[in-house]
Amino acid sequence: MIHARRNTAPKTKAIRYTESEVELLKNLWPVATTQELLDSFPGRSQIGLIQKAASLGLKSLVPRFRRGNLRPLLDGSIQSFYWLGFVLADGHITKTGQLTISVMEHDDQHLQAFASYIRAKVRTPYRRASSYATSSFMTNERLRLVRRVSVQDPHTCLAIRETLGLSSTNKTVNPPDPGAIKRLSSDNALSLFIGFFDGDGSTVTTKFGGHVENHRSWFDVHMAFFDLGLTSQPIITSKGTSYSYVPKSVMRRSADFIQSNAMSVLNRKWAMWINESSTRDK
Repeated sequence: MIHARRNTAPKTKAIRYTESEVELLKNLWPVATTQELLDSFPGRSQIGLIQKAASLGLKSLVPRFRRGNLRPLLDGSIQSFYWLGFVLADGHITKTGQLTISVMEHDDQHLQAFASYIRAKVRTPYRRASSYATSSFMTNERLRLVRRVSVQDPHTCLAIRETLGLSSTNKTVNPPDPGAIKRLSSDNALSLFIGFFDGDGSTVTTKFGGHVENHRSWFDVHMAFFDLGLTSQPIITSKGTSYSYVPKSVMRRSADFIQSNAMSVLNRKWAMWINESSTRDK
């Protein structure tokens, strides 16, 4: 029998915290951001700081705000409503006030545009996918392709939820208040819809320009888009989803709107319509 050779190399000893480091940690831990803590303790890891704080019984008085600024999402601009629509489709807001958007690698450039808008960073959270529990919906290979932006700001997240009419953080089965969408100005509603389409819409090869599809609980939201003249009247499909067509006229109108407002949108969904719009203008 062949035995594996035992690793006899000496283990690296943890560097003890000095008294001054302990005092600094006691002062900073309740109020500092994660990045401020890392900047104040060069050479110390985030995990190490968490473990030391736990051993000292330290508690945080504020959330560990991740770098970023969500306030531009509430400035009332055309682009802000576009990104709110994208958040409505592909984003998630937690109960603790953290906004996260995750996309696959092929949409990394678009996520970079969102990150730039809120002064955040795009991260690859599952590079070492083997260290994460996987589900039947996401293999290790797929996890490595995920790109994510995440910013924590409880006050602004609450204001975003109020703007979108979200009463619950589980928006999959608790959609926004349709009235919140119908109360928007026509330009803001169209901008929101374009962002929503980029998250949950698809361009299809039919006499229609595209479609949107969500959980059946979103039927009233789809009706709000229909009432605004942006989609066909929704139906509940045999799959139990709410489904609406987006006419070519709306796709063309949206492409013109995107160009006139120099909007940053998901290129793979709009390139054809923007090119068609440019051709019409010649």
